[in-house]
Amino acid sequence: MTKRAIIVQYGLGQVGRALVRQILAGREALAARRGLELRHAALADSTGCLVGETVLSDAELQQALTLKERGTGLRHQPGGEGLPLGLPASCWGADLPVILVDVTAAEGMEAVALEALQAGWGVVLANKRPLAGDLEAFRRLTSSCRLRWEATVGAGLPWIEALSHLLDTGDRVLRLEAAVSGTLGFLTSQLEAGVPLSAAVAEARARGYTEPDPRDDLSAADVRRKALILARMLGLAVSWEDVPAEPLYPLAWGSLSIDEFMAELPGLDRAYAERMAQALAVGHTLRYSVELQDGRCAVGLHEVEKDSPLGALQGPDCLLAIYSERYHPAPLVISGPGAGAEVTAAGVYADMIGLALEMHTGS
Repeated sequence: MTKRAIIVQYGLGQVGRALVRQILAGREALAARRGLELRHAALADSTGCLVGETVLSDAELQQALTLKERGTGLRHQPGGEGLPLGLPASCWGADLPVILVDVTAAEGMEAVALEALQAGWGVVLANKRPLAGDLEAFRRLTSSCRLRWEATVGAGLPWIEALSHLLDTGDRVLRLEAAVSGTLGFLTSQLEAGVPLSAAVAEARARGYTEPDPRDDLSAADVRRKALILARMLGLAVSWEDVPAEPLYPLAWGSLSIDEFMAELPGLDRAYAERMAQALAVGHTLRYSVELQDGRCAVGLHEVEKDSPLGALQGPDCLLAIYSERYHPAPLVISGPGAGAEVTAAGVYADMIGLALEMHTGS
């Protein structure tokens, strides 16, 4: 007998659209492999939402994707309406598992996630903000067995699962090192190869590795949020102010236009080239990383041994190295593509599948 779960999805940007496409393309395979069917009851973006009387048909989902890719927000699509305040009422009486999926980057979604959990729903997060904001919200959210958040830190890489398994089975983490930004990984690899910072940033923009405004990556705010989540998983009672992150440009440049910012970047080339040369001279290199040890969390451009897991990492791949009582002196290392819409959506999709199956088993 086919198991079914109802999906309420917030976010229809690149990751959100990739997720819907993967669900549509994978229906037959998922039914054959796991006897499971995921059906959307609602989609929401920053403009509005689409809510089905029961569920949205595949044709309605495909139309929403097509129009969204043409720039039409959900509110202005056929059947679209203003944003709901809270959770769609049509799902309250559902006799099937309901899973809220947050693939936005929006503030304030922790309240929606908590409301969903209190209603007995499952919640899957790719949005880091609910877990990297208020510490009490983090604790309330992660105390629920119906929350999954793999894609908040490693996109499609199973970092959260691996770390959770170690902690759940009584292992003690001694040190954790992570390169969590594919963009910054690419830039440090380029610096190591002798490419000036300004040229490396321009190349990263051309390849689509950065946000439209590269300062969104170079400020390391995203790295800082991921570091907070990892630190809190290890039991550290840390807040935003406790985890400063080193930006790769003067904060005074934040008021410049993008073109002005790019024109100023060559002024930093010499300083970063010298910093890399000093590291290479002693057999080290530079990697932008998160380091957790002895209750401290450090985020920044760190000097690491070239033959270490972090030092050997190249290009936009990401890496998590866990040194624990069981994995020591050689760490447990998980690396691979840690960014991009398709791999992030796949991480969310896997969380949805696992949670839906678990909710059916527990029902």
